[in-house]
Amino acid sequence: MNTFSALPLSTALQTNLARNGFVQPTPVQAKAIPQQLAGHDLVITAQTGTGKTLAFLLPMLETLIKQNNPPGVSALILTPTRELAIQISEAFALLAAGTGIRSAVAVGGLNEQTQLNAIRRGAQVVIATPGRLSDFLERKLVKLEATRILILDEADRMLDMGFLPTIKRILALLPATRQSVFCSATIEASVAPLIKTYLKNPVRIEVGSTTKPAAEIDLHVYEVEQDRKLGLLEKMLQDERGSFLVFARTKHGADRLAKKLARSGSKTAAITGTAHNRSATWLCADSRKAAIASWWPPTSPRAEFMWKESPTWSITICRRCPRISSTAWAARAAPGCAERHRHSVRGANAERSARSSNCFSFS
Repeated sequence: MNTFSALPLSTALQTNLARNGFVQPTPVQAKAIPQQLAGHDLVITAQTGTGKTLAFLLPMLETLIKQNNPPGVSALILTPTRELAIQISEAFALLAAGTGIRSAVAVGGLNEQTQLNAIRRGAQVVIATPGRLSDFLERKLVKLEATRILILDEADRMLDMGFLPTIKRILALLPATRQSVFCSATIEASVAPLIKTYLKNPVRIEVGSTTKPAAEIDLHVYEVEQDRKLGLLEKMLQDERGSFLVFARTKHGADRLAKKLARSGSKTAAITGTAHNRSATWLCADSRKAAIASWWPPTSPRAEFMWKESPTWSITICRRCPRISSTAWAARAAPGCAERHRHSVRGANAERSARSSNCFSFS
């Protein structure tokens, strides 16, 4: 499959693909879409930024369009974080325009009545985080007996976050006859029992290396004294184009750094654990020069979302001496990256480097 036009897709989907500039599939899309259209269970392993979201959304929509769907939730997409669920919902809206297939988001931190109303108005696809969906199911506010497609996006991350018992409770309520797709940047040993239990003869699709940062990512290390860190960051803000994302070790450190940068003339926002629930979503679309986040470590779910949502980042690790055991990360958005092409750092090599160097944080 060299182009999307070669796929047996409905006219509406072909129109939406063309309208949004999708002509040639990525390698993971070329391998996964025909298999999912054929009805197979899938295990998709590829780096973040390779197009896994489109790889499972497109065949899911085609299946729902062609089949008569009973009332209720026909497809369920589980994601580890609210931000990723919203991102998938936005991608779904682009692809589903004019098809009559609607989606609803069920996540924590947002008004639950609005989410329930969207589901009750006939959303065929629910994009949810395990915690909020489990709460709805326990209160008998949502039913899944009509669900025929299950997609677990970032399955390994959900297990890392401790969602395994919740996921098992949700899957136990789904019909036995369904198509299941597990997507992840890595398939670790902890995910294997889940695959063995809930997937039927899955087709495994693996594209590229999953143990190193994406090729579009540049990693730089600066060894700098503590009292010169702020000056280095200010210099980079002045000299480099694009926006910066800086991780600090603590909330107070993030607030202090944001104030210092604001005083030096940089448009700055601090995003911490006590910030408004929509701050992370706002940050990714905002044009501010610098954002200071206190989500630690950089591979925590919220931090990882920031890497996913941001156009090609150049990651900077600042470090000083082996006596300090925390790391500061500064990320620079490279200019000229097409908006729909998302890249991220999974943190495998970068995190090991940070741990081995016992780095300092901006705090």
